[in-house]
Amino acid sequence: MKSLLKKFYYQPNVQIVANRFLATFVPPPYKQNEMEFVYGLWEGISAIHCDDGRQLGEGNAGPGRFKESIPTNYRVGNLDGSRSGMMINMTALHNMMKLWDDAIDILMFMRTQYLKHYGIPDGKLTVYQVYIFAKICVAVPAYLARRKNSPVGDGEITTKIAAQFQLISGVFMIMRKMIEKGEPWLSASTCFDAEQLYDYADKNGVLVSREGYACGGATRKIVELLRLSVEGSPKHGVDQVLPEELEGLSDQMENFFHYANDTIEIELAVYLYRFSAIKSFEANGLLAEKVSDNDSLAAKFLHCSVLEKETINHSLRIVTEFVAELNNTELTVPEFSENEHLRHKNKYFMSGLAVMSEEYVGALVQYSMILEVAETYFNRAQSDILKYLGFPDINCQISKAKVSERLDVLCLKTLREGLGVNLLP
Repeated sequence: MKSLLKKFYYQPNVQIVANRFLATFVPPPYKQNEMEFVYGLWEGISAIHCDDGRQLGEGNAGPGRFKESIPTNYRVGNLDGSRSGMMINMTALHNMMKLWDDAIDILMFMRTQYLKHYGIPDGKLTVYQVYIFAKICVAVPAYLARRKNSPVGDGEITTKIAAQFQLISGVFMIMRKMIEKGEPWLSASTCFDAEQLYDYADKNGVLVSREGYACGGATRKIVELLRLSVEGSPKHGVDQVLPEELEGLSDQMENFFHYANDTIEIELAVYLYRFSAIKSFEANGLLAEKVSDNDSLAAKFLHCSVLEKETINHSLRIVTEFVAELNNTELTVPEFSENEHLRHKNKYFMSGLAVMSEEYVGALVQYSMILEVAETYFNRAQSDILKYLGFPDINCQISKAKVSERLDVLCLKTLREGLGVNLLP
């Protein structure tokens, strides 16, 4: 019976109607005040519908309960490298090829605006700059849909805006992989050409989705996109006419860039606080590589079993350098005084954790201090984002528990049940 109900639900028309009904009670991410913090920019806006009825994120739209099964033609692509023999979304590919030139026009216009806003001379961008440029382009449909004045509604995102979003998403995902892997050679001055970026993406699984579907673009077209992102285009200069799809930004460009800058910062902050927390485990001798296999509590305590000390150090360094590329940010790696450490330690001893080893208490105290700083930062940052969207009177109230869940470091629920204590005093 359960399997029949599931099969019935996932019929395209049934699921679409069910999701639209659900949205009247549980708003989709792009209608939630805390979207940028809770979901991140890409996933948060991915479930919105374009004017052709398809979701912006196509088969990768999320989160899961908002993803719809829409008619899509999949087939095995004639591709090489990591995509060899894998299924590709032919429907999305055909639509993209029709809109390629329009999407490139939008991307190149936004690249010129990015250089102007950040005071960067025209020329070859560094890897860090390509990441920021790509994320700014991802922010375009989010800003259009979430702003208070004249928002673009569900089903009104144009296919050209969707095409530029889908094209550029693969670009920022390359740099995201570099952050998560903690590449030791990556720095603020690192420059890659298009072929090098493609090679990295191919070798590190960036061209294949979590569901096992491959990017359908021909290698030469992906390389062309990467080259335009890195080097720009001679025919898309400072005199380029504003694309029609961006007319809604024409008198809001400054405000849009404040929004985009802060959404990039808040996502980098998730990494910064996450890696800072994991580093505190390492400082207390609690990284998985130092814990015996039969220590079940330690296994539940950590989500970072595959991370090594040097990976964490490099990832934290890379994120800090990325943050430095943004305008007017005060985001830094948290540091604490002895008095702050003692204050948090007393909280834990009062909550009954004195029975734990000194190493565990030390890690929890450090994590508690990081959470307190992160909670303050994320509430301020998300409130600032809402101001740029036209909602100056909304002050976010993001809880410490929600911050901990977003950082995804501790299995807090499992530990609370196992220890019978509150790990978030």
